[in-house]
Amino acid sequence: SASFLPILPAVCSALIATASQPGRELALWLLDREEQALETRLKGALGIPHGPLDLRWCQPYLAELVALFDSAAVLSASAIRDRLLAFLLAPGTALPILAAAEFLRMCRLKRTPDSLRALGVSPLFRRVVDTLQQSVAAPPRGASDWSIAVPLSCRCALCAELSAFLGDSQRTQ
Repeated sequence: SASFLPILPAVCSALIATASQPGRELALWLLDREEQALETRLKGALGIPHGPLDLRWCQPYLAELVALFDSAAVLSASAIRDRLLAFLLAPGTALPILAAAEFLRMCRLKRTPDSLRALGVSPLFRRVVDTLQQSVAAPPRGASDWSIAVPLSCRCALCAELSAFLGDSQRTQ
């Protein structure tokens, strides 16, 4: 299924170029199926702890997301696009902020401003911008405060110990 996604936008274009209702229905069915399959795979990948700066794990998913958004734009399939956006913004399945920013960068490549707008990813863009603005607006730590707030998704003993250390304003070792 994943190997099919890079050509899905072209397949959708070809299917609707015939101007037949069955061609459009087949294209919509393919997009819906691939969107649901990617959600399942991505949900599994998001459940695995990754380093906050390591984007290697998500690169294949991001390219597949671009193909899905391209396909939704070709078909004017706003319902499928909106379902995918809701998945990417939901608290339990949201893309990590750096992954979301990389996805948006990938969307921007080789697109005019109009074709970028047609993808409908502005809610994800807004989330990235808002998160970055909140980070910048946070008050600076005091000179003697060594604490770092890091949201860790893993709850194993080692991560719990690391989280306690990072959250302690006095510990330096």
